[in-house]
Amino acid sequence: MLGITVEVGTFLAITLLFPLLLLIAIAVDLVLWLRRRKSWVGVRLLPAGWLALWAELEALLKLPFIYAFTGGPFGRGSIRRRRWIYVLRIRWARTHLGAVKALFGVEVESEGLELTKDGPFILMMRHKSILDN
Repeated sequence: MLGITVEVGTFLAITLLFPLLLLIAIAVDLVLWLRRRKSWVGVRLLPAGWLALWAELEALLKLPFIYAFTGGPFGRGSIRRRRWIYVLRIRWARTHLGAVKALFGVEVESEGLELTKDGPFILMMRHKSILDN
């Protein structure tokens, strides 16, 4: 409950203070750009953080409904619950990835797809940065 409380509080604070935080981010980014020609990261981090919190809270709000509409404690491990959770995970990940791609210009590339075949396989990825995780 502490984690959820912190997430909700942070989301509300960022939402209410967004114009002020954006002005502060612009001022900091302007100084950094004038001194070191650093890119405008703060201006992009603010909406990225807000979107990340939004995706978290959206998922947390949907989980009780999934639980209730898939049998509550009796639906544990059911195919229906697994499918709904899977769809929720896809939406959560799509929101995060979409925000990172749009705000930071990140491109996602897949190499060697022609080497894969239909059927089960093991995917092993090489993580280069924290964003890959």
